[in-house]
Amino acid sequence: MFTSATVYADVKQEDIDNAKEQINNLQNQLSDVNNTIAGLNEQKKTIQANMDSYTAKIDALGSDISTTLEDIEE
Repeated sequence: MFTSATVYADVKQEDIDNAKEQINNLQNQLSDVNNTIAGLNEQKKTIQANMDSYTAKIDALGSDISTTLEDIEE
């Protein structure tokens, strides 16, 4: 004959509350990480824009130097 035994975990309200608190803490940490990532992405965009601007200025200066050298040679 088969007998069925069901085992229930002895879960206390305190354990449930602790688990919920851990979940809330992890969600807050995730939110903080996502905010940090968003901020870093904005900084990256600003840095890239500055680099593009400096590259354009360097190119313009290079062109000016070439023109000046050509004028000197003439």
